[in-house]
Amino acid sequence: MNQAKLHAGAITALDINGVSLANTNGVVGIKAIALFPDTGRFDGKLLFTTLREMGPHDREDCYHRVKFQIPVSREAVNRFLGFENHIQNGCFVFDFNDDEAANLELTWFFENDIIYGKYSVDAPVEIMLQGFGPLEPATKVEATESESTLSINGLQATASFSMKAEQYVTASSEDRLEMKLRGVKLKKVEKAAFSGHLYKLNPKKPLYFTLSTNKTIVIPEDIDAGLSRGLKIFNERKMKSAGNLAGTAEAIEQLVGFMKTYDLEKDLRTVPVNRAWSSPNKIAHVFCWDNFFDSYFSALFDPELAKESLSYIIDILENNFEESPPQRNLIIP
Repeated sequence: MNQAKLHAGAITALDINGVSLANTNGVVGIKAIALFPDTGRFDGKLLFTTLREMGPHDREDCYHRVKFQIPVSREAVNRFLGFENHIQNGCFVFDFNDDEAANLELTWFFENDIIYGKYSVDAPVEIMLQGFGPLEPATKVEATESESTLSINGLQATASFSMKAEQYVTASSEDRLEMKLRGVKLKKVEKAAFSGHLYKLNPKKPLYFTLSTNKTIVIPEDIDAGLSRGLKIFNERKMKSAGNLAGTAEAIEQLVGFMKTYDLEKDLRTVPVNRAWSSPNKIAHVFCWDNFFDSYFSALFDPELAKESLSYIIDILENNFEESPPQRNLIIP
């Protein structure tokens, strides 16, 4: 197989509840999707309305963290789903009452081409841990009670889990995956493109995982140690600001870390302006001057990322101008 350089992250714009491996061949990822009792999946843009914490995000992927809330009572689910959700230039956040929602936290780090991570909660939550192709369906899927292997073009990756799943299935679509996990008997023979593992998470037992091009043994103690090590490294090298600008540098670094992604067609990292403005199964939309500004921000602490992000938008303007994004003007502060 092609040994192209591997990248890690939430490659597609809306999949902040997961992490993926990517190179110029393809993208393979996993994500935790809460299953509401009878009203579908908690995924996509819904996540941004309950996002509580993003970061720390380390510039060299030694540590990443996001936390969002999931309604756990039927009343809370119904109120949440009735929320008039407009995500454009504004950020709408849904507030739950006490004990109505669980916090789900994803932490991970990338080391020696392997993603190590864990999902933890502060109240019981039922999730579907989905193996998927963020940009295109997998062409081959294999699953066991604690493992999932997906192939997309020249990239094959295996996700290994610290616990055996209550159920595990494969299916041709996300909808059919959910139906199977909910016990629906489907007659149609299908070619699998997704895997799904059903877990009942609780505060006492996090779900640890690895994602790698080779099968990897999951050792929770080692993952916890790696996360602690990565957080320490991040704290030692993060940008710091003081005085009237206290907190500004820290906020810039965290926003860039949360937004950055990788485009396999151009083989470049880039820093989009906003994940929530985008569509499912795509990297975040490009807005020219916004992307220039984000690239300049990146230069404060990661010059190489800034170079790639600037090259990314300049390539679009030079080679595909007719289909380039709005705000075509180049802004130089």
